[in-house]
Amino acid sequence: MESNFFPTGRPAAPEDVVDREEFIREAVERLLLGNDIVLAGPRRTGKSSVAGEVLRRVKERGAYIAYVDVFRASSIETFATRLMQAAIENRTGFFRKIARDMQELGKTVGQAKFAAKIHDLELGVQFANHGASPEQHLEIALQTAEKIAEADGRRMIILLDEFQDIEKLGGEKVLKQMRGAIQHQRNAVYLFMGSQAHLMDKIFSDPDRAFFRFAIQMQLPKIPWVEWENYIRDRLGRTGLSITDGALQILGEKTGGHPHCVMVVMEAALLRARLSGRQEIGADDIVHGYGAAFLTLSGIYAQQWANVKGYTNAPAVLMQIVEGRRPYSLNITQTNVTQAIDHLEEIGLITRIERGRYRLNEPMFGEWLLENT
Repeated sequence: MESNFFPTGRPAAPEDVVDREEFIREAVERLLLGNDIVLAGPRRTGKSSVAGEVLRRVKERGAYIAYVDVFRASSIETFATRLMQAAIENRTGFFRKIARDMQELGKTVGQAKFAAKIHDLELGVQFANHGASPEQHLEIALQTAEKIAEADGRRMIILLDEFQDIEKLGGEKVLKQMRGAIQHQRNAVYLFMGSQAHLMDKIFSDPDRAFFRFAIQMQLPKIPWVEWENYIRDRLGRTGLSITDGALQILGEKTGGHPHCVMVVMEAALLRARLSGRQEIGADDIVHGYGAAFLTLSGIYAQQWANVKGYTNAPAVLMQIVEGRRPYSLNITQTNVTQAIDHLEEIGLITRIERGRYRLNEPMFGEWLLENT
């Protein structure tokens, strides 16, 4: 059975990670050398696919891996339990059996039976008594990840996804606790990932914050269009399909090379060609596919625009950026423009290019705005 030709909505398979090889190799080597990494950027730009490939490769090199989505954690206890689960899943037997049931694992932490099993493996993790505080649960989880890696002589590469949301669970107090524990670890190494680059930058670049300069900040590079062309031709060619030069040119112009937009338009164009019984995707297929994708995404764009309108001055500032004008040329105070820009960055709609200049992260959203506002 064929895999998804142009996957959307889920991390891409290794063969569908386009032109990120140099970045992936550097990230793998840094993590295995013990360097903590920060990877921040807007959603739908390929971070999860790249991170998945990084974890696959470090595991292939003998490291343990653990993944925790901070966004899905409703409390510090939940986050700590999921971190412990992810760490102990690298073991078998008792650990794996307990880890299958998150609720059971949460109840078990702090009980003598669980502690005894840990000590049988000489991990030396000190467990809290029944009714432990959230801070104690977090300390236990951080200890467990490090001790398992230490006992087995492995690196433990821990990916904390949507890390900016840790502040919603406990604010700077939790960040200070994590920094205090992590900075002494020699075997557990962290990849901090987040979709709100503005907030991630505050956590790791503000000198008044606990994680100031704690990890190496890496930027996911923009994919050159020629690499998209090579990927698309190769992907189609594996099953005897092809695409015209004109179709590729239109695809690049309309999507701006945004990963999610490229994939969703290509999927729609491929469907049209197949339904017509053709083996070659032409310019008309791309135009039709773009229209179909645009309709599919319009509901999402409408919700994004509603979110923008909920913040004073943000709509006006965003439209300045969409239309290629400088936001600070608006007839409102610089303070108000800055506040609006901060909001737009926080929700991942814009990225700073240079002082006073910004770009919209998703070109198709810009076209939707021009047509609907």
